[in-house]
Amino acid sequence: MRVLIALHKHWCIADSIRYSINLENKKERISPEDFLVLVELHSKFMQIEVWHSLLYVVIEGYKNLGEKCESIDRLLANEEVVNMLRRFRNVSGMINAILKVSQAE
Repeated sequence: MRVLIALHKHWCIADSIRYSINLENKKERISPEDFLVLVELHSKFMQIEVWHSLLYVVIEGYKNLGEKCESIDRLLANEEVVNMLRRFRNVSGMINAILKVSQAE
């Protein structure tokens, strides 16, 4: 069940692309220029997703090093933001968990 839930996001993205490509009514068909804009926006969204995920990877690495830097530690003292980045990274990295589960089955 967890695998199906994790794949839902990717299915939604794929289905929205299919819909855009295969619109039934030609009057509603998205122009190639508009489609390119949508693709570019989606690409930017994915870049932002990776950026936020990598921010937590850096935080986790810093904590594992055990180093102390007053300015960094002050930023990391905001536990609510750090936890949001951790949860976001965990959700974004769900595809890795899916692959591990499906390989184990």
